[in-house]
Amino acid sequence: MKKLVFLLIFVCLSLSVFAENFFSKNRFLEVKIGADAGISNNLFSANEFMKKELVIDLRKLAEECPDTGISILANASPSLEMNLNIKSLSLGFSTGVDFFQRMDINKSLIDFLGFGNNIGQPLIAEIKENAEIFTYVQANVGFNFKKFRLHVKPAVFIPVLTINNSGGSVVFTNEADGTMKIHSDLNMAVYTTLDLTMKDGKIAVNTAALENTLYAGYGFDLAGSLSFPFTETFCIGADARVPIIPGRLNKKYSITSSFAFESTILEIGNKEFQFADPKVDRGIEEEVWINRPIKFFAYVDTKLFGKLIELNAGAGFGIRKPFTEASLFYMEYQLGATLNLFSILKVGLFTQYMDQVFAHGLGMTVNVRFVQLDVGATVQSASFKKSFVGAGAGAYAYVTVGF
Repeated sequence: MKKLVFLLIFVCLSLSVFAENFFSKNRFLEVKIGADAGISNNLFSANEFMKKELVIDLRKLAEECPDTGISILANASPSLEMNLNIKSLSLGFSTGVDFFQRMDINKSLIDFLGFGNNIGQPLIAEIKENAEIFTYVQANVGFNFKKFRLHVKPAVFIPVLTINNSGGSVVFTNEADGTMKIHSDLNMAVYTTLDLTMKDGKIAVNTAALENTLYAGYGFDLAGSLSFPFTETFCIGADARVPIIPGRLNKKYSITSSFAFESTILEIGNKEFQFADPKVDRGIEEEVWINRPIKFFAYVDTKLFGKLIELNAGAGFGIRKPFTEASLFYMEYQLGATLNLFSILKVGLFTQYMDQVFAHGLGMTVNVRFVQLDVGATVQSASFKKSFVGAGAGAYAYVTVGF
């Protein structure tokens, strides 16, 4: 029995050494492809809708709605990356798309649904939309400088579209005779390099002119990271991205629409409404200059029990639409813990506030040397409180192949 125990211990130690040398070693050449995406809000949670009998308490929603109103956020970042690692030198490039969207609706709309409004007094709800789409190509050069590890990442980006605090309004009125009136107007200003048209009542992109218009205004920014390992199990570092040359969008479109509704509350079946299909004007030549967000993030990584447990913590900030009237500063942080089984399987938990979204997630990495799979999922929200009850969800998946 003792011989069997010693044999098992010997096998486990041998496997540990083999796995550490084989699986954790940098690949000479690797290609990585994948994406992460998410959508969330700060008021409605999933469990309020996933019921057999759906009952929405409008008064409760009005009481819970923050003073800032409703915020709906979405993001997506598909990417492709290739790296060549030669001892302490790494060379590579990546390309992808960055999409971010945020819609804000002020509290008046929820107050109207939950509490109503005074007779004859109009109640106005404003809608503001912010959105950005970038494509980019980025180089990656990494090397050791004494005990430091430095990565320099210059990038050329192309702004595809931006919307800056543009949207519309909704006006609610209750008349003394019991008539309810709702009127909304949409007048959204969209800056883009694309050629937008209306086709069959829908907004379409003129693909014939896509190539010429897409490359109208390159921008350039510089990202980098610097890390310093005090020991094999403790490291500090920082990441940053700063704008150098802004990209240019050269067309402004106005997307307009309207909706009108009028009904006697007691005779809702006799309602009258009018809806105007969205329209896109022909666009005007108007330039706007835009950068990708400024980023700074500092972190600490440590390993416990022979690298079995990995802990990380970091904080920083972002500035979206820097150097414009619509610029927005926000803080960011991340905390995480990972169980590392011989660098073959990693399972981690993390909580963070990144890109204006609170998220709590579970991630997993499976590494068989020539193929690596990274997947994860989050529950999230624009509200810290609502992020624990599923007011949004996100996921990521990346596949790395190489040798």
